[in-house]
Amino acid sequence: MTTDCPEMDSLFPQEQEFVKDAVPSRRREFAAGRQCARSALGNLGVPAQAILVGPDREPVWPRGIVGSISHAQGFYCAAVSRSLRSVGLDVEKVDASQVELIRDSAMGDEERVMADVLPYFTEAASSFLVFSAKETVYKCLRPRGRAGGRGRSQK
Repeated sequence: MTTDCPEMDSLFPQEQEFVKDAVPSRRREFAAGRQCARSALGNLGVPAQAILVGPDREPVWPRGIVGSISHAQGFYCAAVSRSLRSVGLDVEKVDASQVELIRDSAMGDEERVMADVLPYFTEAASSFLVFSAKETVYKCLRPRGRAGGRGRSQK
């Protein structure tokens, strides 16, 4: 594929479809996240394959695998497992100019109180830490709560 983003060449054609109209920075994030995920899967002996995107923009893992991908301003990571029921992972770059936005739009009153009482952290660091913890838990629990999801209890 000829693009202004060489990382796109590392994607499977099915994956390229998900970001073909995205801005170059988004394509780079997506490609780097998929590279991390394939590396993690390789450590489990899973052959390289396309990691598609589900209805909530979540990675669709090979059968029997759970995982999570995260990225933040040039840092990319992925975690996968065969033995866990779900995996959540989030990274954030602390940006003091975004503290009020994070606190107002993504944190409830109780979460703001938690951030305010964390010792040894600046307001920015504690706010982003609480936000990242919340994202990690969401990524871990969301697939289990989806209808038909692997972790959904049967009645």
